[in-house]
Amino acid sequence: MGYYTVDIPTILAESDYHRILKNVLSKLATVNGIEAVYQIGGIGTPGISDLDLVLVFEDDLICNYNLHEQLSKEEKYLFIHRLYGCSRKNFHESSRFSFFHNFSLIAGHEIQRDHERNETEVNLIKTQIALEYMLKMYTNIMLQKEYGILQVRSLLLHGKALKFDLDFLNVDSAALNQSVKHLIDIRNSWFKDENNVSHLTKWFEEFICIYSEVLSSILNVRGIYMHGDGAFRIAKNISICKAESLACHRTGMKLPAFAAMVLGKKYFRAQNRLNSFEIRVPFKNTDFPESLQKYFKFQAGQREYNRKFLPYFYPLSSSLLA
Repeated sequence: MGYYTVDIPTILAESDYHRILKNVLSKLATVNGIEAVYQIGGIGTPGISDLDLVLVFEDDLICNYNLHEQLSKEEKYLFIHRLYGCSRKNFHESSRFSFFHNFSLIAGHEIQRDHERNETEVNLIKTQIALEYMLKMYTNIMLQKEYGILQVRSLLLHGKALKFDLDFLNVDSAALNQSVKHLIDIRNSWFKDENNVSHLTKWFEEFICIYSEVLSSILNVRGIYMHGDGAFRIAKNISICKAESLACHRTGMKLPAFAAMVLGKKYFRAQNRLNSFEIRVPFKNTDFPESLQKYFKFQAGQREYNRKFLPYFYPLSSSLLA
């Protein structure tokens, strides 16, 4: 199957990241109630890497500032999605229920996080989070397969995160681990390789079969927990449905993929408006371990809090429903 590509990375210098980050911080300096700004991660591959910020607000402070609307096209290239935002209380508790790491304070003052964790609980929650991320990636690649359109930068960005999940879960599939390593190699040489698109396309065709098979096996052995018996939405056009085995089912009308060469990412979004997906997953919805009950309660509480107080910020969550 042939694929068309969108979201092609742009060459940028590390100095561009620092300049743009400084501009965004100057915008945030005008917003009341921000106690701290943290950067997550670093700049691994300039031009491909994005920037993730976590804003910690005073408790129960309403902030209706929509930063993303204020960003220039250049700034949005580095800030792909909304910033993360949470209250001081939720930030304190988040270390028990989310595992973002490499926090670096870049504005405001340090906020204490709760570091008292039971290792058994930690491992259960980390396993759940890793499986949620892997299921998210499955959903993303299935949409790209169905549309015949590869979102290049998105694929390159997810390689390192996927490696982290596979390492934590001790996935022993040589084929999958080698495929992920190949993706990271493609990422590292992207701006030097004249045949990068063809290499990525060939990689994708091999990866999607390997990944689907391995993830199906992992879900059957490890088990992922979710609330609810039937289908529930994780996006406007994507639902999760309880099933015996992992599968993806599309309904709707696909537009011809070649137009993506002209319209880019907008065309991918147009496809989403015309198509719906049902991701069929063998999940568990009974006999939740106590630690996961706490995890789901915290995630739901964060989402509800942000809807009320911080509507333009993502909760500090790795949940499928975030």
